[in-house]
Amino acid sequence: MAPTAVFGDALLDPATGDAVRDAVVLIENDHVTASGARSKIQVPSDARRVDAEGLWLLPGLIDCHVHLCMTGTTYDLGERLSRPASLTILQSVDGCAKDLAAGFTSVRDAGGTPNGVRMAVERGYFPGPRMKLAISILSETGGHADSMFPCGVAVPLINSPDIPASVVDGIEPMRLRVREIIRAGADWIKLCTSGGVLSPGDAPHHPAFTVEEIRAAVEEAAAHGRTWENSYALDADAERRFISDCVESIIKATGQRPIGWNAYWMRNSPRTLDILQRLGFLYHIDEPSRDEPFIVTLKGGDFVSVPYTFHLNDIVSFPFVGWSAAAYEQALRDSGATVESHYYEGGLHGVSVHGDFQDDAFKRSIDFYRRYLK
Repeated sequence: MAPTAVFGDALLDPATGDAVRDAVVLIENDHVTASGARSKIQVPSDARRVDAEGLWLLPGLIDCHVHLCMTGTTYDLGERLSRPASLTILQSVDGCAKDLAAGFTSVRDAGGTPNGVRMAVERGYFPGPRMKLAISILSETGGHADSMFPCGVAVPLINSPDIPASVVDGIEPMRLRVREIIRAGADWIKLCTSGGVLSPGDAPHHPAFTVEEIRAAVEEAAAHGRTWENSYALDADAERRFISDCVESIIKATGQRPIGWNAYWMRNSPRTLDILQRLGFLYHIDEPSRDEPFIVTLKGGDFVSVPYTFHLNDIVSFPFVGWSAAAYEQALRDSGATVESHYYEGGLHGVSVHGDFQDDAFKRSIDFYRRYLK
């Protein structure tokens, strides 16, 4: 694809606040590769030239409070009652276009826009800005996001199955609702800790939510706040740093340096084994194609691969739907003799845990194994 060169009267550098006259911005593969005075930028001869004479060139603006699915032109309750939820969502097409036309290339949507809108923009179905979504607006009963009117009719801003309910009361319900919103694709959590102007049951000066409810929301958001990227999609340097960080975490927690790496083969990149070897690992646990360990020849020498053998792994014995730590504990007790025989025959090599189980039954399950692993 040929590069694009945009020529303008001036260019604003937001990092310094300086303005450059007779400016040009060079764009290649959807990225700005150069910008500045025309006399200092080499524009390729095959570049597509965009004439912005008489205009300033500046980076895209960021709007930190939008509602892409809301027109902002009316609060007619009758119109809202007669409007399908699908039409409300489709209003985002117009909202995205208006933001871009006004120069906003990134927005923080403060509620009412489902993740599907962002996905549609990313897939090129229609143009729109980059988005950070709250998905839902949370308030207590009678608070700013409670759409129940005195007549007994609720008129939500948007009624869509992929937007979790807005009204929540209590500590544990707050934890659950935040988890639901994160599951729905939210980047941040919006709490209405006071009343509002348009809500029927409160006023702007009314406080909302208890400290304990707010703390529960913050704790859940913080617990899920890290963004994740597939390890196989990392470049070489990033993958090496990722594995090195894992090593340092284990050393810090246990005082021991790990020599084995457990990652199912689909999670690895073509570079993973070489990186592991250079970092001092001796083996890794691989895919289930073989029963016995085998040697992989790498640039630095031999490396051991230990198959993830299903018939020696108890994970296939347990269902996941409706499963709980208490049920797992009972299964361990029911199979206690098998566990003991596996251990003394050299068949029980270790125990791994997966998920966010923290109740007493789970702890007892781990203690049950510890008795055989000491």
